[in-house]
Amino acid sequence: MIEAALGAAHELGLFAALPCPAAALAERLRVGPRRLGALVRVLLLDGSLVERGGELWPGPALRPGAVWSGMAEAIRTDRPLPAGGISGLAGEDLRRFHQHLLVAGAPAAREVAARLGPRGPLLDLGGGAGAYAGAFLAAHPGERALIADRPAVLDLARSAAPSAELLALDLLGDVPWPSGARVALLANVLHLHGPADAARLVARAAQAVVHGGTVAVKDFDGASAAGVLLCLTMALFTGDGEVHGEAALRSFFRDAGLREVEVARLRSAPEALLLRAVRE
Repeated sequence: MIEAALGAAHELGLFAALPCPAAALAERLRVGPRRLGALVRVLLLDGSLVERGGELWPGPALRPGAVWSGMAEAIRTDRPLPAGGISGLAGEDLRRFHQHLLVAGAPAAREVAARLGPRGPLLDLGGGAGAYAGAFLAAHPGERALIADRPAVLDLARSAAPSAELLALDLLGDVPWPSGARVALLANVLHLHGPADAARLVARAAQAVVHGGTVAVKDFDGASAAGVLLCLTMALFTGDGEVHGEAALRSFFRDAGLREVEVARLRSAPEALLLRAVRE
């Protein structure tokens, strides 16, 4: 990803436009600021760019990079790559993708399940193949968990969380969400959406839990190296997705009327944050 980002920056003429104030770079290159901003953060992480006094300069690590067909064009046109991301997956590709997430995310799922406590029901929103619901049910026998996601994805959850209830649901659609859960979890969901939709999802999660219930969000830390790289991936493959920083996540909770916000970094996934708060 870093080598491809370097190649795209050269193709866009980014380094030839330097030095330049960071706030003026998008206008100078005549591109959209959001996707360019994701590219710039990767280059700063790599050291190919440095910032001095509010201006961007080529860094000592500058090198040619590699060509990833379409990356520069996506940034130039301010549009995601066609048929990209999760929405473009189907059949065996979709199964393999979620199986990878299931295996790679198992330690984090177990840690989150332990931190959510023993009381359900759990409403696992965008629960994918069931890693988090499965871990919750394994940690708390006799409890209930409901996984809400797209029908094609729910079929994959039957093996990881066979005792979970399944609900086909478009999280941003008009169909009302189920209510009465003790815990509502959004794990690795908010980074697929821009700030407005992410805030809406947290608000709807708050309405889905009982008074005194918990809303939890597990996602990448936007300030981590993994978060910076994922943010560029979201810029390339989604319409508005981005990795939200801790301050933004806190604001989503505050605007949803949630209180007692707690933020923890996962031991099993140091690049991830777990936020929990209570519905009044």
